Amino acid sequence: GLEPGKEYFVFEFWTQKVLGSFTGSFAPGPLDPVFRSQALAIRERQPHPQVIATSRHVPCGGVDLADIRWADGRLSGRSFVVAGDPYDLFLTEPEGYRLDKFDCPGATVIETKNEGLMVRVKLLPGESGTVDWSAEFGAVPGASRPANSVKKSD
Repeated sequence: GLEPGKEYFVFEFWTQKVLGSFTGSFAPGPLDPVFRSQALAIRERQPHPQVIATSRHVPCGGVDLADIRWADGRLSGRSFVVAGDPYDLFLTEPEGYRLDKFDCPGATVIETKNEGLMVRVKLLPGESGTVDWSAEFGAVPGASRPANSVKKSD
């Protein structure tokens, strides 16, 4: 189960949205009328940028992500991708951080878009297989980096 007192993000796979963060309990809200179901990924909230989910499969990264690391302002990892199939990474951008650069040899970065609590990075892989990626985060001028602070959605 989840550890009491810790804060968690909730990501809904079908709508590809962060539903918020919670400590203790969470009410997922009404079902989307198009999908009529919910597939939730729950991730412990970190004080630095992190991967919340991917668009590859319902486990939201459980089968396609490997070797995720955070060090020196850089989030990096490895993804298993399919040629020509758009692949989205959903990353948090906590208060005090800003995504400055995203690099992924072997895939084209189609779009980088802020979406409330996260940044969506859309890739188009050239070949099926493994791609290594990295996201460099810079400091936001004048912003502090509290121990566990993340931007709140509107």
